[in-house]
Amino acid sequence: MHPFKLLVAFSPLFTTLIWGGTPDTTDLSTQHPERGLQFSINQLSLGAFQGNTFSYVRKTSTNQVERWGVSISTPTQLMNEDITSTYYNADDSSFVPSAPFDDDTDMDVSLNITVKRQTLNYRPAYEEMSFYWGWGPLASLSYQSSRLENENRLDSYKSPAISFGGIVTGGVEWFVRPNLSLHAEYQSNLTLTYQHQRYHDKTYSADGSYTEEKRTRDNYKVSSGSKALMGVTLWFL
Repeated sequence: MHPFKLLVAFSPLFTTLIWGGTPDTTDLSTQHPERGLQFSINQLSLGAFQGNTFSYVRKTSTNQVERWGVSISTPTQLMNEDITSTYYNADDSSFVPSAPFDDDTDMDVSLNITVKRQTLNYRPAYEEMSFYWGWGPLASLSYQSSRLENENRLDSYKSPAISFGGIVTGGVEWFVRPNLSLHAEYQSNLTLTYQHQRYHDKTYSADGSYTEEKRTRDNYKVSSGSKALMGVTLWFL
């Protein structure tokens, strides 16, 4: 991870440790942290927002927290490359490479947004170091598309999808200050996904004519996944 990104992610912690003096080890359950904003990093990657989560957390009882989170993945690529094709030489019955040509458009786009709600149980409740576990539902919307168009062909693919499932979590949280905590956790999920795929293929001939094919396909799949996260929470007292 780039040092600058690491500094930005944990700047609240550095600020507190430098200017806040020695961390207060008082039992935090007596100071009643009620709500907070949380940022969790997946795989220590900030650049592409691959599964990183922004959450709102709220205390609902002495040892229980409700957490609403949004994860966004946006790995988007836009490319224009030279591609070498081949053509048939009728004089000597051989295939000969043609000169490279430029693609008008060569683009891949992917977007995923996941919303999660979890109930987290803390033991012991809000002490300097607490273990927690939780569960809850999740829902996500995703969209993938690719398009390649040049003088010889057009290949297009689009695929919106929707998923529903559940998630379980286990982790540990360190309350550095009453209004600042660090956490590390492990999540596992099980989801059912509906995906609608659309294909559009067109091939151009030398005389200006073309052949065209359009296809659609619906997919249902059950999948599971897991990941480790670490992050920081700013609590509002």
